[in-house]
Amino acid sequence: MGAAATEAKLTEIIGNDNVGFKLITDVTESPESRLRDDVRAAIRYSIDKRYPGLPILPYMESGGTDGMHYRALGYDTVALSGAAMKASDMFAHGLNERLPVASFYGGLDHWYWILKKLAE
Repeated sequence: MGAAATEAKLTEIIGNDNVGFKLITDVTESPESRLRDDVRAAIRYSIDKRYPGLPILPYMESGGTDGMHYRALGYDTVALSGAAMKASDMFAHGLNERLPVASFYGGLDHWYWILKKLAE
């Protein structure tokens, strides 16, 4: 969904002509990426080694990556994290940003298993 379609949907949902929207920056629009079957299988393999049966739930993160530029060029681009932790332990990009030691080492294993599976 592009910026214009998003604005139209928000306008419809809000249902108040007194509410308006103004883009405050240029928008780099890019298509939605699909999660390829081989990537999904590698993620499933890694997750099952640590947390058997845990669902894989794609979601949109508020923030930016250079993935939007790759998607605009036609490359499916998704972000993955191996930093499993409780939400209460998440302090991303703050003065107290930190990662539990177990999450760091678990993330190394996560990436090792994913990359090994994709290299088969």
